[in-house]
Amino acid sequence: MAVHWTIPVWLWPLLLVLAAGAALFTVHTYRRTRPQAGPGLRKLLTGLRTASLILLVAAVGAPVISRHLVRTEPAEVLLVLEDSGSMALDATAGPGSPAGSRWEKALELAAAVDSTLRSTGMPVRLVPVRGNGLEPAQPFGLDDPVIPAPGRHGTDLEALRRHAPRIRMGHPVRASILISDGQETVAGPRPGQGPGGSLPGPSFVVGVGDPVGPADRAVADVRHPPSVHRGDEVTIELAVLDTPARDEPDTVQVRLRSPAGDLAVDRVIIQGDHAPATLTFVAEEEGPLVLEIEASPRVNERFLGNNSASLVINVLKDRSRVLVLSGMPGWDVRFLAQAGGGEARLALDVVYPAPDGLILADSLTAWTPPATIDGWSAYQGVVLHRWSALAARGDLDLGALAGAVRRGLGLLVLPAAPQDPGADPVVPGADPQLEAILPLEPGVRRWVAGEFFLARADAAVGHPVLAGVGGSEGPGGEPGTGGLQSLPPLRELIVAVPGPEASVLLAAEDGRGGRHPLLVLGGEGAGRVGWYGGRELWELAFWERSGPAAGRDPRSHPGRRLLRNILVWLATGEENSGLALRGELPLFEAGQPLRLEAGWRDMRGEPVRDGRISLVMRPRSPGADTTAVRTFRFGEPDPETGIAGVEVPPQPPGTYAVHLVGEGESPAQSRPRLLTIVNRSLETAQVRLDRRRLLQLASLQGARYLDANDPEAVTGMLEALAGAEWQGERRFLRSRYELWSGWPFLVAVVALLSVEWYLRRRHGLL
Repeated sequence: MAVHWTIPVWLWPLLLVLAAGAALFTVHTYRRTRPQAGPGLRKLLTGLRTASLILLVAAVGAPVISRHLVRTEPAEVLLVLEDSGSMALDATAGPGSPAGSRWEKALELAAAVDSTLRSTGMPVRLVPVRGNGLEPAQPFGLDDPVIPAPGRHGTDLEALRRHAPRIRMGHPVRASILISDGQETVAGPRPGQGPGGSLPGPSFVVGVGDPVGPADRAVADVRHPPSVHRGDEVTIELAVLDTPARDEPDTVQVRLRSPAGDLAVDRVIIQGDHAPATLTFVAEEEGPLVLEIEASPRVNERFLGNNSASLVINVLKDRSRVLVLSGMPGWDVRFLAQAGGGEARLALDVVYPAPDGLILADSLTAWTPPATIDGWSAYQGVVLHRWSALAARGDLDLGALAGAVRRGLGLLVLPAAPQDPGADPVVPGADPQLEAILPLEPGVRRWVAGEFFLARADAAVGHPVLAGVGGSEGPGGEPGTGGLQSLPPLRELIVAVPGPEASVLLAAEDGRGGRHPLLVLGGEGAGRVGWYGGRELWELAFWERSGPAAGRDPRSHPGRRLLRNILVWLATGEENSGLALRGELPLFEAGQPLRLEAGWRDMRGEPVRDGRISLVMRPRSPGADTTAVRTFRFGEPDPETGIAGVEVPPQPPGTYAVHLVGEGESPAQSRPRLLTIVNRSLETAQVRLDRRRLLQLASLQGARYLDANDPEAVTGMLEALAGAEWQGERRFLRSRYELWSGWPFLVAVVALLSVEWYLRRRHGLL
């Protein structure tokens, strides 16, 4: 211990003079006090006053007491226990073992390790930690009055292996033990995660559970459409797994259940290790339909959690109807019909003129055109193909069609092309009321010939019509095989001027710097209007790509994808503006965090970067408290895509209505959607020890793997821990105490002056 003074050396004489002067002043004062105090009282009062004044003078010198301490911190063995629902399953412990579940087996092993370390008499202690890798690990004590059973959903062993040691960062961790069943819901290892650093002492990865697994049956590989329309026949395919494989055939009953009861039952014969099954039903009610598949168990099967699987299918309203009205059917109409037939959200009708009038292409029955605006309400979208031929007919009221567009009908115009090179290049007009709603400036429009290549225009960013229609690279990354670059050049197009409120999605470039609008979209009233100025739309969908991408799924063809997108936009008016959750809302399980993504775009499709998004959840299950509304804030959006993410804590099972709220200069709110949480967990399906995964983890960590059910291996681990040379870590600590700045100094001065004042008052001294 040492005392340091913080004042300069040259001030010391002045402080000594002040201290001596304070003492002399006090003596002189009490000699002149009336009435005079006795010798004993005068000495006591003088001493009290002098002591307080000397303390005050000493405070000016700012004395500091510093001490250097050496402390030895014991070595630590980090014991990490996987904390997930699968650890609560049966451990299939050996005869005589008191542990029933994997968690109890892990605690039993932890107690044996703790006892072994205590018996060494060396400076070492056990630090137990529990976690699942998806949430922060938590320390606990083996002597805690209550150790909660594992109940977390999900496991990421790679993250647990890496992140658990951080809880003891700065401590002398010399060895580690990871106890797990090897089962995880987040597969690993992942890219960029190499081997971790090994610790200087013995480290082990211990597996708990049955490595072989009991006789078990499971439902796996469930395939179903995420959304269907009301009245559709829905087919669900799955596989029933049997372990061990059967030599003799057995009958398995597979049921499909909804909250209202059984929807379908299938009986399959299983021989070997698996059998396929198919369940079919008709979707009758609109909205999210929560279903459960259940396979009958084996004889004396212990684990039934994996005999079932949950799924949700979004049942949509009736399909949107689109009418293709052609003045002269051809390849354009054929490819439009193929595009509509490949889109589940649409029902497409094709009408063209016959000698006796307009007829439906599929039935060849007469079709009477609507004569009023209300008559067009049976359709959500109309395609006018070669409208000059239609305008010449006297039985088609294009003025009523224009009025229906203003009310909300979608309209796509595909003008007629010249029939021969010598034809008049001027594009004939149509009904003036129909002309008035086109997203083009009025004036004469002409056909021009040449070679025009497709290119994205300014309004194409984020627009749903171009969703999945790539740029210069295809989905596989092959240059020139996907997107607009793979489509053929146009031979003719109409030169037109877009209107002031129109959006140009595609442009045609002539290679000499000329750029003409090709696909123009706009609105009139509540409706949507599109204009395609190319000669033939079908050429974009007919063109076959060459190279490695030629054999890909035809649905990824950019031309055919463009046709489908145009028809969907025409019928439903789906825009990529406003607030929207990304993708279909998945089915979540009880105890599972809800990870969602959302985006906010303005009317031009640009990301809104200055607004914050919140998620609002409201229970919708029967009997639930619908006033229990909860709000969760999204993180910062990505500066490029505008996509933001949020992780909602696990919620009780049930159905929830969720919608987005945007805060900013222009507040926004999305339409509500339904989210479902089922009362089951994937953890209950992990019925055996995954030894292969634990061996992989041990290799990455430089540790030794052993089975908790192997007594010799456990004994060897305990002997290795008992025989290790555990060395603590010496830490040098320095404590610094300023006498004059703490409360004891103030208490001492006040106490001295208070006692002096009390004695003076008691003896009547002035």
